[in-house]
Amino acid sequence: MDERTLVFSVQPKFAEKLLDGEKTVELRRVLPRRIGTGDFLLIYTTAPEARFIGFCRVTGVLQGSPETLWPQVEASAGVTRAEYRRYFGEASRAFGIQIERPVRLLAEVSLEESRRYAPNFRPPQSFRYLNSLDVTLREALSAAMQRADASRQGPVEATSGPG
Repeated sequence: MDERTLVFSVQPKFAEKLLDGEKTVELRRVLPRRIGTGDFLLIYTTAPEARFIGFCRVTGVLQGSPETLWPQVEASAGVTRAEYRRYFGEASRAFGIQIERPVRLLAEVSLEESRRYAPNFRPPQSFRYLNSLDVTLREALSAAMQRADASRQGPVEATSGPG
């Protein structure tokens, strides 16, 4: 899972919506260079929770101006029109990462625990690639994802694609 996993920082209320399946599009002003169908998004909730809580699979990426993207995502982004406008502000580009199969980690990994594995760990401002993390933390998070996935009916299968 490592090389195809991105760590995304998400506000707690939106992270919960992603894992509950209520939100199936993650909005971003900047798109990672290497992201594609079949990749995994490991969800890190920002403060005050500050912890890894789950993951999901990428099914596609939508892009356009904020005005043209809104009609495509309004039913699946888990935000109001006002929140959407505030988030994108004066941006000229908007991205929607479509996701499926959200999985909660069996044991969340707190910021403090992350720093026991990697003392210099700093949560990503927006995103980073899992394989860029300290090897000990990367292995712990990958193992947590695999345990959570194994507890579900049917494993998540990797597919080919960019990444």
